Amino acid sequence: MRKKVEEQSKEILEANERFELATKATSDVIWDWDLTSNKVFRSAHFFKMFGYQMDERTKNHDFWKTIIHPEDAVKVSENLEKTLRSDAQFWEQEFRVKRADDTYAYIIDKGYIQRDDIGAPIRMIGATQDISKRKKAEIQVMEANQSLANANEELKVFAFLASHDLREPLRMISSFMSLLEKKYSKDLDAKANQYINFAIDGSKRLTTLINDLLEYSKVGFHPNSLEKINANELVKSVLELKSDLIRESNAKIIVDDLPAIMGIKTPIQILFQNLIGNSLKYRKTDTELIIKISGRVENDFLEFSVEDNGIGIEGEYLEFIFGILNRVHPKEKYPGTGMGLATCRKIVTQHGGKIWVESTLGAGSKFLFTLKNYG
Repeated sequence: MRKKVEEQSKEILEANERFELATKATSDVIWDWDLTSNKVFRSAHFFKMFGYQMDERTKNHDFWKTIIHPEDAVKVSENLEKTLRSDAQFWEQEFRVKRADDTYAYIIDKGYIQRDDIGAPIRMIGATQDISKRKKAEIQVMEANQSLANANEELKVFAFLASHDLREPLRMISSFMSLLEKKYSKDLDAKANQYINFAIDGSKRLTTLINDLLEYSKVGFHPNSLEKINANELVKSVLELKSDLIRESNAKIIVDDLPAIMGIKTPIQILFQNLIGNSLKYRKTDTELIIKISGRVENDFLEFSVEDNGIGIEGEYLEFIFGILNRVHPKEKYPGTGMGLATCRKIVTQHGGKIWVESTLGAGSKFLFTLKNYG
């Protein structure tokens, strides 16, 4: 009997030693709550983490209730009582507790519940983890996202108002200049007529720019708006829209079998329109234009490409061209506002992907982009 008692005592001492060493090894607070006496054992890390002194007050479970943030106290209490009344064995809750210096820490509290023969809770052993740094980062991200959302909303309102307010006087300038040309062109010299043409052309370009800026600001994304898009049919409709320009440039279009896309249809259509439109625009006059459109599934992403044998792009401009209003070629030779590829990047980014270009000057360009494969 004596030998058995000694063996059991040794096992208990070894178990206690392992427990003590484990509490020192972890950065979490280990606690043991005796529900029958309402006494709580807390590892030394509790006092280091929250700054309290070890005394009779901190050994009582009621002390814990007093340091829970007032806004979280009811939720934590109700959740704990509900769990204890049930037959659950585990409890977990995220909330805030007050440190000794009156600042608050975000924590995750987890516990394992021991019950007696009739299922009543008698003991709870658990761990408390300080997640203040992670929570602070999450809050900063949320605030940044909200700030960005507010800025985007303000941009949309500004773009709408600006486009509305600017389009009217531009329309008036263009109309009066056209009337002036129609009525007095015979009485004016070549220089004066040239100036009139410059003014009309300028107002048209500015109107186009305003429309493109408005379109850029309106491109939005919301996960609830995702739908399954037949990419083959979508590209076919884009090619039909560009049919006049395709015939004019005598372009050969090769479209591979494309994978379906989970996305927002209108922006995805704008994306293909802009890339195919660029291939048609920046073609070589002495070479048959060939445009190849491909797509494939790459694990968690879909990868698409629009490749042509056009004029190509110099290496130093491969990233520059995706900026807002960034142009490489003179507008007199290749009309446009420099908004097309910026809009493409915005659409691709909103769909969880990226866009880039591989190009050799004089040999053509290959625009590639990925979209998140939402399945």
